[in-house]
Amino acid sequence: MSSPYSAKYDELGNWGRHYSTVRMTLATFFSTLSFGLIQFRWDKPSLGIAAVAFFFAVFGALLFCHFTRLTYNRTKSQRNAYNEMLTAASKPTVEIAPDNFNPWKTTDGYWAGIVFIVVFLAFDIMWVCSVL
Repeated sequence: MSSPYSAKYDELGNWGRHYSTVRMTLATFFSTLSFGLIQFRWDKPSLGIAAVAFFFAVFGALLFCHFTRLTYNRTKSQRNAYNEMLTAASKPTVEIAPDNFNPWKTTDGYWAGIVFIVVFLAFDIMWVCSVL
């Protein structure tokens, strides 16, 4: 029979994997859509197409950031559940420190979305300015 901590740990892991899959699917869809819009009219750059493509890129990046935050929160909660299992079992093992998990040290992974928006905006502007 499993403990309630074990069930909580498993459930948090399942949600973390779900949110991670959703964020990568959304990132792939919206980045492909944004670049596809530009590619569709590559020979005739226009401000309207650039604006629509940028809107979809930003929307996709915001969704990516939202689901990245959910993924990181579930992973941190899963680490806390693991530490609770250790405490409940009274085993003398090393706890996993949740604070050491974040590789960016700030904003729970928003940097990937921010970098994508900046790079796409630069690409978008260069494309539109190629006819000016």
